[in-house]
Amino acid sequence: MAEDAGRADRRRRFGTVIARRRGDGSVSAYLARYSSPVDGRRVQRSFGVRADADAWLHDEEMLVELSRRGVQEWVHPTVRERRRKAVEMTFGELADLYVQSHRRRDGSALRGGSLRNLRTDVRHLKDVFGGCRLTDITPERVSEWYFGEHDGQWVFQRCCQRLKAIMELACSDRLGAGMPLLEHNPFILPVPPDPEPRSWSVPPLTGGQVAALYEAMPEYDRLSVLLAVLVGGMRIGEACALTVDDFDFDACTMEVNHSVCRGDEDAGPLRLGPVKSRHSKRVCVLPSVLVPLVREHIETRRDQDSPYVFQGAHTPILAPTTLGKHFRKAREEAGCPDATFRTLRVTHTTLLMQAGGTLREAMDSIGDSTQQVVLRHYTRTIPEHQRAVVGRMTVAMAGQSEQLQRILRIPADSEVGGSAGTVVPGMPDITALMRVLSLLQERVSAGALPVS
Repeated sequence: MAEDAGRADRRRRFGTVIARRRGDGSVSAYLARYSSPVDGRRVQRSFGVRADADAWLHDEEMLVELSRRGVQEWVHPTVRERRRKAVEMTFGELADLYVQSHRRRDGSALRGGSLRNLRTDVRHLKDVFGGCRLTDITPERVSEWYFGEHDGQWVFQRCCQRLKAIMELACSDRLGAGMPLLEHNPFILPVPPDPEPRSWSVPPLTGGQVAALYEAMPEYDRLSVLLAVLVGGMRIGEACALTVDDFDFDACTMEVNHSVCRGDEDAGPLRLGPVKSRHSKRVCVLPSVLVPLVREHIETRRDQDSPYVFQGAHTPILAPTTLGKHFRKAREEAGCPDATFRTLRVTHTTLLMQAGGTLREAMDSIGDSTQQVVLRHYTRTIPEHQRAVVGRMTVAMAGQSEQLQRILRIPADSEVGGSAGTVVPGMPDITALMRVLSLLQERVSAGALPVS
């Protein structure tokens, strides 16, 4: 008993223990504190039991005494805990925490394909660094991986982004629990820029190519080509998710409210899920000439009780993989082997703006809120159109000055590059697409073209 009393006195001489009380007087926690021997700042910890607080102060007193004698350097308890966890934690464990805590920019959790892609990227990194302790991942180790062989440009670029972010997490306190674990991020090399997608070299489709794609597709999903090109520049999952109620024939509109998915974990049966972002949910203008084709398609579906516009041959809803397979086969017959379903989205955006649509209208039509993304990924420069525009600009400027016409040797009545209404041969044109639609509508009405 005397020994216990002596210990209590020594503890009281070093630091203090304060009881935190609730409103009813009961103790909620014991706060143990003392002054740092380095800078005099308060060092404290909270405990649920008084004995634990006393024991902690006893251990800290010994460390402070060793520091005063010059035996060893005193290190703040938080830093000690961080170092201990850094020595014990592996990259694989931290990578799993990264996946679990990763969120979109709006704070929502990843789901479906986005979550699957994140896990795939992290799995590539865990194959290399998974069993390594965080303290063993040095800039030299990262450089060895960085300059080694990789599966492809896109995979390497994404893995660099993930590795940098995971190691940055180790250098932050975003997850709490004793973080940061590292003082410096060992990933000090530049993240490679986005590789240039091969799709950037694929031009927008012409009216003839759209018509050929339409006729080469199976009857029950061919309408998706026209809806994607002329109405909403839809993603393939959005096209498969269209329902009868998404169409308002009186107002000539089509709503994009869903995308087909297999649930948050990207597993299970096909179902209607949310669109990519809140901006992707949109109301699109439905050309009046397209209304009869849509009506006839809906009226001739296999299952009239189903809400889905596009139905699978053996499933209630058309799978995006099935539609993609049909499109890849049709593009060969249509003479545009490099086109993808995404090319329909590019065609819609490019021609909409060339027909006089504003950038804001193009963004609203395809459901994207970022100007840079729309301009970089969904619009293309068409040389024939550019040549015609430059020609019209030249004629317009020369028409303001007879002297300039003489300098350029342009006849007064000349139209270099074509007038404003000229369609340059080989150039995709929205008017040509509308003529294709009218022709298809006439063939349907005459019974020469089956619809489904």
